[in-house]
Amino acid sequence: MQTTTPRTAVTAALAAVVVAAAAFGCGTGTAHATTYPGPQGPRDVHGAIEQEWLHLRADPGAFQPGAPLTDELRTPIKTGAFNHFERASIYWSPTTGAHEVHGDFRTWWASLGWENSYLGFPLTGELPAVGGVYQRFQGGQAYWSAETGAHAVHGDFFSYYASQGWERSWLGYPLTEEYPVAEEGGLSGEVAQDFQGGTLLWSPSTGVISPPLRVDLSVSPDVRAGEAVVSQFTVTNTGRETISGAVLDAVALASGEGDLRGFDDYPPECDYAGLSHRYCQLGVLGAGQQRTFRMVTSTTAADAGLVLSVLGSVEERGDDEHTFLSNHVNRGVALH
Repeated sequence: MQTTTPRTAVTAALAAVVVAAAAFGCGTGTAHATTYPGPQGPRDVHGAIEQEWLHLRADPGAFQPGAPLTDELRTPIKTGAFNHFERASIYWSPTTGAHEVHGDFRTWWASLGWENSYLGFPLTGELPAVGGVYQRFQGGQAYWSAETGAHAVHGDFFSYYASQGWERSWLGYPLTEEYPVAEEGGLSGEVAQDFQGGTLLWSPSTGVISPPLRVDLSVSPDVRAGEAVVSQFTVTNTGRETISGAVLDAVALASGEGDLRGFDDYPPECDYAGLSHRYCQLGVLGAGQQRTFRMVTSTTAADAGLVLSVLGSVEERGDDEHTFLSNHVNRGVALH
């Protein structure tokens, strides 16, 4: 994550804030101002915010917020206070304590409305995750990876995401915020959120609905440069209905000498289409059933990768068939 350089627009906006130094009783732990030099003159940093700032400055392994840009300021609506610094902001409230927010998290949180958004005040600083970082807020959890950027998970989606194992699960990182689902003629009342592993749907009557088809991908851990990579992926019907007609599209992304060598132990339903695509008719998958495939890919290209998609699912009920919303599952995995 770009933890040391917030976006220029946010930095400029924060640097433009000029407030007369004034002590006020906001509950941060001291009634007198402590001034520190900043790029625009001395600034008041005190109480719990000062303690957090000094703690970060004293830890060589911690993120360094830089010099203060503002005095300590009251949050305009909710009870709390904050200071903006060169590379971060530290926010405090009586129930959360003082925590810093920086980089893409700060830029994104600011775009939502800071502490007045549904996320509220931060509960932690930035924490390490598998392949990225996350940060806890009162109203949810924000996640960031280089591939997906910063997005939050909250409410029922938050509870479901936690039950699956967070970013370590088949869902991976969130790709979007929640968004309303539109039907012909208007909104349906349902809400969706896209993740790397698929799209979750929320309905007022059913709660969170996970994709009926799930793809789990594993890559051989002992592959060395220049050797073939064996990628194994399993498609599981996690729904309650039998599914037929689903198509798995495996795409090897490579340049230079990298190439898709093809499937190993693949069934006759897999049809070759194009230089780097392999389509597999998954056939009929009953509730809870799964099929496993293996693919061999070259690792000679530095940017070799794999993307999987499950497309065009059809649900069967007796003699009737009807198409439901296609379940797109996209997983990018480095193969080197």
